[in-house]
Amino acid sequence: MASFWSEYLKNKVLDHMRGIATWTPGTHSHFALMTVAPTPLGGGTEAGTITRFMIQNSSLDWNTASAGLTSNKANWTFTTSASADIGEVVGIAEYDASTAGHLLTYGDLTTPKTILTGMSFTVNAGNGQFTYIDELGV
Repeated sequence: MASFWSEYLKNKVLDHMRGIATWTPGTHSHFALMTVAPTPLGGGTEAGTITRFMIQNSSLDWNTASAGLTSNKANWTFTTSASADIGEVVGIAEYDASTAGHLLTYGDLTTPKTILTGMSFTVNAGNGQFTYIDELGV
């Protein structure tokens, strides 16, 4: 599975662009480590004992998009106090809330990472790269 925008997000952007409905992105995004990848319709499995990482949606935390790509300005460190191993993390999902909420984007890790008891997981500055990947259906 590749990186994608969720159906929810694509529908919000399309309705906004076509003047059907106004959509204002949230002031924050919440990122979850995933042990099972979602689909554009949702689903997947979060690494249960690691809290979603909250990032402000502003120029303080994100680099300006260029060539259809943006990235994080600072390191993101997910921490855990799990009493057991988390297992293999396969990707990162972006949501509009700290719990539940709507899936916005998803990206596979280049290499899945096994997280053991007490380990943290860091996405270094500039390595959390977000782009719109989809095909135009014609």
